[in-house]
Amino acid sequence: MADRILLFRPLQSFKVVTYIDASFALHDDGKLHTRIVIFVGGVAVFCASRKQKCVRKSPTEAELVALLDNLGIVELFQEFISFVTNSRVEIPLIYQDNTSVISLVTEGGGVMETKHMRLRMFLVLEAIKEERVRI
Repeated sequence: MADRILLFRPLQSFKVVTYIDASFALHDDGKLHTRIVIFVGGVAVFCASRKQKCVRKSPTEAELVALLDNLGIVELFQEFISFVTNSRVEIPLIYQDNTSVISLVTEGGGVMETKHMRLRMFLVLEAIKEERVRI
């Protein structure tokens, strides 16, 4: 089998598209579970499913934790593709299924009870305003 080559051909430009999801209180100890899939040019190049180390009070907080915890890897993939292709790559697109989180990080609205969660919200909001990612 050493004489065979696996070749992926993109269906579109080298656009980075990501799906991030969290399950609230999925484990017996109340911790959440995060899943992420990253596509480059329509080809899945990275996926992960892992138990998080924290307990959150709501599904919105769980989704916000998952979003920020994976934001860096999404930006890293965009930078890597830009470097490899030696061209400018579109702003990565992140799909998020929690409308509360979407409004928190795109409009900056809502009230987070703790300073820690407010910080997470503003870090994602900053990445969107600086056009490093789109939600």
